[in-house]
Amino acid sequence: MEEDFAAKVKRKKTRKIVIGIVLIAAVVILAVSLFTSKSRQVTGGSDTVTVEIRCDQLSNDMDSLNDPALVDYIPDDGTILAETEVKIDPGETSVFDVTDKACFDNNIQIEYSYSPGYDSHYIEGISYIYEFSAGTYSGWMFTVDGKIADYGADKVILNGGEKIRWYYTIDYHNEDYGENDYAGAQIPSQTGESQNAGAAKIREIRDLAINALIEDYPEPACSPIGGEWVVKAVSLSETEPPEGYYDRYYDNLCNTMRECDGILDEVRYTEYERVIIALSAIGKDPHDVAGYDITGHLDEADRITYQGVNSACYALIAAHTAGIKLENEDDYIRFIIEGLSDEKMKKDMSYADYLAFGIEALLNYQDREDAASFVKEAKEILSGLQGEDGSYGSSEATAEVIVALSNEGTDILNDPAFIKNGKTLYDGLMEYYYKDGRFKHLKEDEEANAMGTEKSALALDAICVYEDGGTFY
Repeated sequence: MEEDFAAKVKRKKTRKIVIGIVLIAAVVILAVSLFTSKSRQVTGGSDTVTVEIRCDQLSNDMDSLNDPALVDYIPDDGTILAETEVKIDPGETSVFDVTDKACFDNNIQIEYSYSPGYDSHYIEGISYIYEFSAGTYSGWMFTVDGKIADYGADKVILNGGEKIRWYYTIDYHNEDYGENDYAGAQIPSQTGESQNAGAAKIREIRDLAINALIEDYPEPACSPIGGEWVVKAVSLSETEPPEGYYDRYYDNLCNTMRECDGILDEVRYTEYERVIIALSAIGKDPHDVAGYDITGHLDEADRITYQGVNSACYALIAAHTAGIKLENEDDYIRFIIEGLSDEKMKKDMSYADYLAFGIEALLNYQDREDAASFVKEAKEILSGLQGEDGSYGSSEATAEVIVALSNEGTDILNDPAFIKNGKTLYDGLMEYYYKDGRFKHLKEDEEANAMGTEKSALALDAICVYEDGGTFY
């Protein structure tokens, strides 16, 4: 059975190694930013240390496991490795070194990855128990002499005599970090440049979401669900879509245009705006879609403003992505600012996505005092509206805020204005994670939601694009 399960874990990892929420890079960067040395010497007095590995939280709460097969790997008393003396060999003096050695000597499965950029290893799993085996915030942590280390396992250098204890936590938010405050090894830093630390995990989740979209919509078409936002999300990702994926979307769109004689909708002009954004993303010309030029609809001000602020926002966004100069640009800007300046928006979380739309639309007009002032105030309002769980009440609203702020240049993983109760916007988005790359609309929902998944994929794209130094639109 062990060989079968090990193979299962291995296969599972090829598509779902979500390693990084608790990534070593965060702590390495924090270490460098706080101290001039890359490692810390800890006091000791012999050439041996003791290593202990436990999973008490799991043994006391088997219901937290998301894979029933793992039950056979959870000892009743939580002891994977009792306190064991390990000799410190020359050149192998870190917590990682002695942990790896202890597992090897005691025939305990251990799996880890190496990050060349940070010259560090990250322990992914021990005894077939991996990060996220018990939920979004679960994973391996360690202490040295009873204290959560403030460096990664590679960076804590041992002198001898120390006691290293690895333990599996179901929710790292509930751990007692003392003065370290999320600086412990294998957990995300809330300060400094931890976007690099979370990059691997976020990209892994993003890849899962993109693959889920491709699986759910193998034939994307002109539609608010399974259409343009899917195309946009896939185009921004690092996932190579199936051959002809974008061509199939374009062919389906052209067929739709012919069937409706170029009129996608007589009221909802966001239909045209959304299509233009998708076409720009895949390098297609919106001036000629099956012989129809749909760019002119962006300047039909009466129709645009009749639909509302969101349509005016997307008109500006679509025009920017397609390189179109709008005659009614000034009118749209004023309409957006006026429409989103209601005092009730400062107190009502349900307006968060609209404020995000406004930020996205006006980012390209920061040379205008009114636009720049709006973006600044909208960010302040959004900071005040953010919930204690890091979200805005739904996956879609949370995702839209992430897109807006990331595109604006805000580090959503580290900006204190968008960290509530120790939870970032990314943490907030993950409150709606369902499984297999799909997201729910509300936390209490029992199944995934199509729009929630599409918008969440776009948000994950936005975080990655920001980290890569690019722009979303």
